[in-house]
Amino acid sequence: MITQKAPSSTEEDMKDLRINPLDIKDCKDNTCISSINIQKLRYIVDDVAVKKVPITEKRNIVKQAKLVKLLNACENIERFYGIYREENYIFVVTKWMHNGNLQNYLTNNKSIQWKTKLKIAEQIANGLAFCNAYEIYHRDVRSNNVLLDENLNAKLTNFETNRKFVEKSQPMSRETLRLYTF
Repeated sequence: MITQKAPSSTEEDMKDLRINPLDIKDCKDNTCISSINIQKLRYIVDDVAVKKVPITEKRNIVKQAKLVKLLNACENIERFYGIYREENYIFVVTKWMHNGNLQNYLTNNKSIQWKTKLKIAEQIANGLAFCNAYEIYHRDVRSNNVLLDENLNAKLTNFETNRKFVEKSQPMSRETLRLYTF
C-alpha cells in the first residue's frame, strides 16, 4: 500500500497565497531594475517587486505573507499580490514602489515641502492605526521600512519583526522605539 505524505502546514498555507508564475513578465519599458534579491517585473498589468528568498525561509515568508495579505485592505501598507515557488526559492510579489524607501528619498531630495512631509507622516500613522485595529504591532518602523509610490504615498513594509498581541504587551525599550526625524 502506498500512502501519500500529508502536506506540511506551510505548504497548505502557501495554497491561498500562490500566484501563477506565468503571469510574471519582464518590464515592457526595459527599465527593469534588479538587486541581489529584488527585481522589478510585471504581474498582469502592474509593475511589481519580486523578492527571491531561499526555501529555507519558507515558514517565515509564509507567515509574513499571510499577515500582509490580511492587511491588503489598507492603502498605507505595501500591496501584496502573492508568492510562487521555483526550485529552491520562494518569490514574493508586491507592488513596485517607484520612489523607493523613505530614507533614500529624503537623502536624495533635500527640498521636500512641509505639506508633503505631513502627508507622509499622516499616512504612516494611518497604516499603524490599521495594524493596531488587528492588534498587530510592526516593531520596526523606520524610514527604510516605509516605501513611496509614484505619488509619494507612504506604504509600510517589512513586517518580519511584527508581534501579534496575545497577552499584555511588554513595555518597549528605547532601543525598540526608533524615532527618526525628517
